[in-house]
Amino acid sequence: MYIYEIWVGLQSYKGSKPLTYTTPQKLPSGSVVGVSIRSKNCLGIINRPVTAPKNIAMKPIEMIPAQAIVIPKEKLQLLRWLLHYYPAGSGEVTSLFLPDSLKTVEAVSNESLSIKKYSNDKDPRLTKEQTSSLNIIRNCSGTTILHGDTGSGKTRVYLDLMKEALQKNTSVIFLVPEIGLVPHIYDQVCQQVPEERVFKYHSGITKKNRSLAWHAININNPCVVVGPRSALFTPINNVGLIVIDEFHDGGYKQNNSPRYNVIRVAATLAQLHNSKLVLGSATPPIADMYVAKHKNIPIARMKNLATTNSVSVTSRIIDKRDRSEFTRSQILSTSLINEINRQLKKNRQILLFHNRRGSARIVACHDCGWQAACKNCDLPLTLHEDKFALICHTCGYRTKPPTSCPTCSNSDIIYTSPGTKGIEKEVNKLVPSATIARFDSDNLTNERIDKRLIDIKNGDINIIIGTQVLVKGYDLKNLGLVGIVDADTSLSFPDFSAEERSYQLIRQAIGRVGRGHVNSTVILQTLYPQSIVHQNAINKNWQEFYDAQIQSRKQHNFPPFSHLLKLECTRKSQTSVISATEKLKKNLTDQYKNTVHILGPAPSAKEKNASGYTWQLIIKSNQRSHLTTIIQNLPSGWKFDIDPIHLL
Repeated sequence: MYIYEIWVGLQSYKGSKPLTYTTPQKLPSGSVVGVSIRSKNCLGIINRPVTAPKNIAMKPIEMIPAQAIVIPKEKLQLLRWLLHYYPAGSGEVTSLFLPDSLKTVEAVSNESLSIKKYSNDKDPRLTKEQTSSLNIIRNCSGTTILHGDTGSGKTRVYLDLMKEALQKNTSVIFLVPEIGLVPHIYDQVCQQVPEERVFKYHSGITKKNRSLAWHAININNPCVVVGPRSALFTPINNVGLIVIDEFHDGGYKQNNSPRYNVIRVAATLAQLHNSKLVLGSATPPIADMYVAKHKNIPIARMKNLATTNSVSVTSRIIDKRDRSEFTRSQILSTSLINEINRQLKKNRQILLFHNRRGSARIVACHDCGWQAACKNCDLPLTLHEDKFALICHTCGYRTKPPTSCPTCSNSDIIYTSPGTKGIEKEVNKLVPSATIARFDSDNLTNERIDKRLIDIKNGDINIIIGTQVLVKGYDLKNLGLVGIVDADTSLSFPDFSAEERSYQLIRQAIGRVGRGHVNSTVILQTLYPQSIVHQNAINKNWQEFYDAQIQSRKQHNFPPFSHLLKLECTRKSQTSVISATEKLKKNLTDQYKNTVHILGPAPSAKEKNASGYTWQLIIKSNQRSHLTTIIQNLPSGWKFDIDPIHLL
């Protein structure tokens, strides 16, 4: 009889250690088997053989597939690392690595893939920057950051590296930030690699097809896997290259437990495989770039368009305090309306971008642009109408809303901003003859942008309205105008990363034009025309923005100068949740004197819901180990997020 430790893939199992099971069959570590826990059947992964524990009854392994399924040893090592680095129940972590079913794929062969030495004859000639970037990445054995402006040809670099990896008989993981971008990249990869060796893996496909893909990936070597976060955990063997496109995107941070960051997990997986990791973005994360520079991680820079076509982009900032610009509409300036009509006459398409997540109410002066900010954190304050108070969601500071501007004494204070549906309604009224489509999180599945991309590319849609889903990687050849309806919505977030996210979104939106197709226009509407965020975004001045952000974060000790932990507590009454958060803060302050800095208690961004009231503590520390220790000793009922990318 053989005895094994098994990591069980039951999400409700919160234990931190593997469980012990028996079987008469000898099995290797990494084998996927069926087990029973708490009268529930689930899958598990064999960790290692062990001796029989004393005085503990052991269950038998319920099912062993006829065709052995063994995950690569590197994935088993990654599982162990995840449990240490991102504390969570082992059932939740193990589930990441398992298929939906033990049914295997009989139709997919395991023949070796032979990719001929490719020639660039059919591809456009590489630019000098692309050639330089390829050489930098080729000569690097670990991580490289590809900082390439929109339209500079990052995808071409990825594809050339992918083909080189496959020629060496190694596999490739190609990650994108969300499901909607998978078909676009998948099609490009299939133009370069036999389609039977390219696999899509994400939650948007059926469980059956996802399970089939999981097993096919396990037995095909080499292969290419394209997908969002989940694709990183597939049982892909012998990885030679991991590409993470748009690596600045918040979609790479898991919002549910285990709250991992794909960038950090991919770096660990690349080390385990001794493979290359390429992180690509036009607007790389501030903290990651700071760390890269101080650790001498290579950064390949591409600034110029990959195409030689000469096109112009005219940019204009509209001051929303200029009342003469808003006589026809309170949402769209006269300049933007006129430009929409001009582009429609030229049969060009229009993209109107608005950040839906900017629903947090802006409290600002219509005349001078003053905005209510926390005196401690210098972050925007949020209006709570039920309390008639402005509250900082980071440290808890509160004050009364002003009846007039403290800077210019004007009484015209703005408390709100439009949403995408409001913009759609306004455009329909102003341009009734145009075909309009709105894309945001409210879209039904068949209305998502990836489902209607053909309609957009064929020109069947004149005006595209939407949120950040529109600005991620799409190349629309007939796009003549990008209108950023309200560039201030992201800036209103009471968060240390608000300016960074604003810059990224605006820069990405602007990057949909000027890609070598047609002459185009950008119009940005804002209350703060002189903002360093808007000026640097519209002028493509990333370095100046980066320098200002680093200076600000150093002053307030935010990442990359500290590690963060967000703790949340929910109670039925506001009194009890405040009491609980204050009690924990006192205990942690006494226990971790001079090693952590605690902000709060403060109400969470969504303080009240059906479960009650939620408040939070923000903990800063120069040593991440202090934060993981705090997590391991949290009282019951507390939620946590270590290394959060925002504090909302």
